[in-house]
Amino acid sequence: MCPANEDGCERLARHNGTIYQDICAKKEVKELIVECPYSGCGQQMKWALLEQHKSECPHATVPCINAVHGCITPIPVKDAEKHKANCPFRLVECPLCHLEYPYCMLEEHQNRECPEYSLPCPFKCGEQTICRKDLEAHQGHCAARPEKCQYHQFGCQFVGTQHDLEKHYKAETSQHLQMALVKFGEMSLEQMQLERKFKESENDKVMLVQRVQHANSEAVNLRSIVSQQRDKVEKMEKKLKDLQKAVATHVESKFKVEEVMSEVALKTDLHKQNKELDALQKVTRDLANKVGPGSGGAGGPNSGHLHRLEQTVAHHDVRLAEYDMRFHVLETASFDGILLWKIKDYDRRKNEAVGNRVISLYSQPFYTSRHGYKMCARIYLNGDGMGKGTHISLFFVVMQGEYDDLLKWPFRQKVTLMLMDQDGTGKHLHDSFRPDPTSSSFQKPRSNMNVASGCPLFVSQTVVEGANSPYKKNDCIFIKVIVDTRDLSDP
Repeated sequence: MCPANEDGCERLARHNGTIYQDICAKKEVKELIVECPYSGCGQQMKWALLEQHKSECPHATVPCINAVHGCITPIPVKDAEKHKANCPFRLVECPLCHLEYPYCMLEEHQNRECPEYSLPCPFKCGEQTICRKDLEAHQGHCAARPEKCQYHQFGCQFVGTQHDLEKHYKAETSQHLQMALVKFGEMSLEQMQLERKFKESENDKVMLVQRVQHANSEAVNLRSIVSQQRDKVEKMEKKLKDLQKAVATHVESKFKVEEVMSEVALKTDLHKQNKELDALQKVTRDLANKVGPGSGGAGGPNSGHLHRLEQTVAHHDVRLAEYDMRFHVLETASFDGILLWKIKDYDRRKNEAVGNRVISLYSQPFYTSRHGYKMCARIYLNGDGMGKGTHISLFFVVMQGEYDDLLKWPFRQKVTLMLMDQDGTGKHLHDSFRPDPTSSSFQKPRSNMNVASGCPLFVSQTVVEGANSPYKKNDCIFIKVIVDTRDLSDP
C-alpha cells in the first residue's frame, strides 16, 4: 500500500527497495462502473470511457452566446438552440431608433434614452407626442414654459407663463415701481458710501504725499548741514597740517642753531630759542587737541557731530534693514531639512505677479543640518512656463552654503513639495521628486544659487482660490518643503 496513506490511494509494488505503480490495480480501476456527472443523463459506463462520454453527452452544459451581454445561465447542449431563440439577453432592434439592445433592456432603453421615444411636454401645454431629441428645443419656445418676472432683480418673486406675466405686469405696476424706487435708493446709498470712501482714500493719499515731501525736505537740509560740517573739518585739517609743517621747520632750525652755537658757544641765545620752540609746540598741541587728530576728526566737537550726522543719513536705514533681515533669517531658519513657509497677502502678491511687477517669491533659507546643504523655495503665484496663468508653480533651489566644500555633490536627496490643508483634515496637496544628478540645478553652486527645479503645474489656481478652498485662509497659504535627510551625516 502507499506509505503516505494507510487506507491506500493506489496500490504500489516494491522491488529491490524501489517503489513502482501497480499496473494491475490501474486496470481494475478503469473497469469500475461510474455514472455520468451531468444532471438529467444518468447513464452508467466504465471509468475508462467517462471522459469520452462527457465530451459527447447532450446534457453537458455550455455558456450562452449572449454572455457578453449579461446572460450567465449554463445551457445544456441539447437546449442551446432553443435557449438562443428565447434568451432574455438576445439582441433585438429597437422599433423606434433601430439600434440593437438586449431584449430585457429594451423597455428601459426606450424609457430613459431612446431619442425617438415620445414624451409629453413637462410644462403641460397639451403636446403629447414630442420625441425625446426634440424635447429641449420645444421647451425653449413652449408657450406654457414658466418664466420669472422681469422685476425679479428688484425683489418680485412671481413665476408664470407669458400670458400670466402680461396679467401680472398690468396688475402689479405700482408695486413694481415701488420696488424699483427702493432698489434705486439702495444703489444711491451704496454710491454715496463709495464716494465717501474714495474721498477718504484721496485725503490719506494727500497726507502721505505731504509726509513724503516733508521727509525729503528734511533729508535735503540734513545733507546740506553734513556738507557744511565736512567743509569746516577739511579747512581745520588743512590748518593743522600747515602748523605741523611749521613745527617741523622750527625743529630743523633748532638743530642747526645748536650746531652753530656749539661752535661759537652762544648758549644764551640757544636757551632763548629753546623756550620759543617749546612755546610754539605747546600752541601746536593745544590747537591739535581742539581740532582732533587724524583725517576722521574723532575727538573734536565738530568732527563728532559730523560723524553722527553721517551715520544717521548714510547708514541708519541700511543697517536697520540689514539687522532686521538677519534677525528674521535666524529666527525662521530650520536645520532639519524641513521648510514651513507662510505666504501672507496672497491676493495682493497674486495681482503683482499678474501685472508682471513681482512675478516670483523666494522663501527664507533652510538647511539639512547645522553644517549641511543650504536651500530655499521659489514660488510663482501666477504660474511659470506651462502653468502660467492657470497654475501655481513651485520650485526647489540649492543655494551656496558655508560648508559646500565638505559636502557630497551632486545633491541627491528626495524632495517633497506640499501645499498645506488649513481645515485640519490632512488633505495636503504634494508632489515629490528625486534630483537628476546630471542636471546643473543639483551640482555644487558656483554663484549665490543654482537654477530652480520643481513643478510648473504644482496646483491649479482655481483649487486654491475657490470659495470653500481649505488651502487659502485669511489671505494666506502655507508651503512645506521636506528634504529626506535619513542617509545624510554631518561633514
